[in-house]
Amino acid sequence: DHNYPYSYIEVLAIVAYVEQGGGLLICESTWSGNQQRDYTVGALAYLFGVGFIGNGKARDPEHTRREGVVDIHDIVCHPITEHVSKFSLVEAAYLNPTGPATVLARSSADSWFDDSSMPEAGVKEDGEPSGPLPVLATLNLGKGRVVFLADGMLFTNGWLDDLNNHQPALNIFNWLAGDR
Repeated sequence: DHNYPYSYIEVLAIVAYVEQGGGLLICESTWSGNQQRDYTVGALAYLFGVGFIGNGKARDPEHTRREGVVDIHDIVCHPITEHVSKFSLVEAAYLNPTGPATVLARSSADSWFDDSSMPEAGVKEDGEPSGPLPVLATLNLGKGRVVFLADGMLFTNGWLDDLNNHQPALNIFNWLAGDR
């Protein structure tokens, strides 16, 4: 659960697991983030060099098929993105890579992050980050791999079918479990 902190021992065990060849998927969503540095999911990602920016949601009037759903088309060639021309995120946060992670997908240049602390929801306001916003990244660490995704809803049953997110989900898990 992203709301409850991991103990220091758990964090060390997770890092060691990845370094020794494990695969780790870290997802965030809209209601948290803010570069957390206690031992929540956001803080765990930060230890690997990727911050999650939350407390709002990515918006894109040009690449949205319904409220809160952003279609991602800006995709870099990688095994995770093989046979993927687009995927969709639901009320996504965004990533702030601060280390050696490789960004694989971004929202469009028309997008912005609708900060929930700002007065006008759904309207681009001064001070709100503009796109393209990073939403998918990877990291090789030791013998292991980490995937950072700005929205875990991609993997839920209803959104897999409704948004045709099967291929990116399958590719992510295959890459994490692949030969090192």
